Amino acid sequence: RAFLGGLSGSSTAVNRLTQQQTTSFITLGTPHSSPDDALVDQTRGLLKEVESSPSCSAQSLSDRGIDVTCVCSTGLGGNVLSTDIEELVAASSYFPLTGKGLVGGTTKGDGIIPTD
Repeated sequence: RAFLGGLSGSSTAVNRLTQQQTTSFITLGTPHSSPDDALVDQTRGLLKEVESSPSCSAQSLSDRGIDVTCVCSTGLGGNVLSTDIEELVAASSYFPLTGKGLVGGTTKGDGIIPTD
């Protein structure tokens, strides 16, 4: 989204060609919301910058004829009180992004990126 919205500042022929020929933007397990409630911003402010730039928003891309699709999973809950290593890893990944998801498995995602 940052590249398609022009945040890269690139004015190269490749960038212009990409802007003209892109009709679909698909992300796999990518956070699209800035982590307002999180204790740590793992994106180091990049996601907030992308979201605050009108040219990078999903609506802006859609207005330019670019379909935006995010593919994600809700197959794994995070829980630090679990003996399941996947739930432990999920909790340690979800918490910095959402500020929640340490106990109970109620925050779901793909094990790295939460859907909340």
